[in-house]
Amino acid sequence: MAKKKDSKIEKTVEKKEKVITIASVFQVLGQQGAKSRTELAQKIVDNLANKGITTNVKGKEIKKERVAQQICAMIRDIKNERGKDKNSWWSQFTVEEDKEHVKLIKK
Repeated sequence: MAKKKDSKIEKTVEKKEKVITIASVFQVLGQQGAKSRTELAQKIVDNLANKGITTNVKGKEIKKERVAQQICAMIRDIKNERGKDKNSWWSQFTVEEDKEHVKLIKK
């Protein structure tokens, strides 16, 4: 009969530093609202610059025009309820948008 050895497995969990991304800033500032998507993009760029973040994770410069494109894509994902089955962050918001303002509303 084979003997079983008692083995202790130690797990070390390293806490990862939270990475500030355009999407994470969009969630916060989007809930505060803005007059337009362009203004929201400028707020995001300014917020990241104030924190010393001027490049994205790929090392490219963060520009207002590119952030505006990303905002449009994220709003589209929210409206299409993308990731609802996986409970993605954009499925937890709705978008309130007209000619005078754009704002994220938490469900």
